[in-house]
Amino acid sequence: MYPVKYLDDVIKINGIHFYGCSFTAGEELANEEFLPLIGKCEDSDQRELLSQKHEKIEKQLAYPQHLCNKLGITNVYNRGQRGNSIDNMRSQFFNDVIHEKISDTHLCMFGTTGFFREVGFHSLEHWAEIGRSNIDERYRGCAFNRVVPTHHDRGGDHEFALKYFRERHSWIHFYEYMNNLRDILYIANRNNIPVIFVECLERINVQYFEKVYLKKHEQLKHLDYEYKDNLLFIEKEINRHMITDKGFSEYNDKHGDKRMPRGHPCLQAHIEWGEHLADCLKV
Repeated sequence: MYPVKYLDDVIKINGIHFYGCSFTAGEELANEEFLPLIGKCEDSDQRELLSQKHEKIEKQLAYPQHLCNKLGITNVYNRGQRGNSIDNMRSQFFNDVIHEKISDTHLCMFGTTGFFREVGFHSLEHWAEIGRSNIDERYRGCAFNRVVPTHHDRGGDHEFALKYFRERHSWIHFYEYMNNLRDILYIANRNNIPVIFVECLERINVQYFEKVYLKKHEQLKHLDYEYKDNLLFIEKEINRHMITDKGFSEYNDKHGDKRMPRGHPCLQAHIEWGEHLADCLKV
């Protein structure tokens, strides 16, 4: 058992569950080794095994592993996945609780993802991906995560993308995002699970959201306005479960010259971010 700081107390744990997107999953960290092998492999079953090994190795290189290494914790459960939405993280967490995968000596840590990512499901009939002729039956009816208007815009349906964003305004996405965080906190409190939030991709901050994502005429100015008031309350509650005011993006920017080809943090950024989080937890 390892003592760690939690809220205003010290608790003893022997494992940590991590939920997050590609930043938590270590996306691109093992691409140089595995992508050529996967590309050359003609056997579909062997290619799937290589892909699974690729994902496993990347998670072993990602910040959750470095955090746990520094604390001496060997039970590391990395549930991060590429493009993950906060809604899907909530579902992953809830399902782990239902099936009792989280013991009373485990801590859960959530790394923030993009505000605009949504969870969806491949339909049972007309479920083909845009621009993809070969359909893999394994995806029929499965969940996926994406920024819907961006996906359709890249597929050439610019009119739908514009209409979608007009109908589902930025405030709607942020409101749902914050309420998903609230649900995660409720599930954790209801089941006596210690939970921590860290800012990997986005800030958990109403003022930040308004400043970065909204035009001046879109501001919800009055603090007594019901919805914004609710968001500020959720932000205050989430802040109690945050262990640092730093974000992963600071480390990604620090090593910007070594950033991975698609913009993900390099190995050194993962090491430093993980060790920083360990220092914040260390008694």
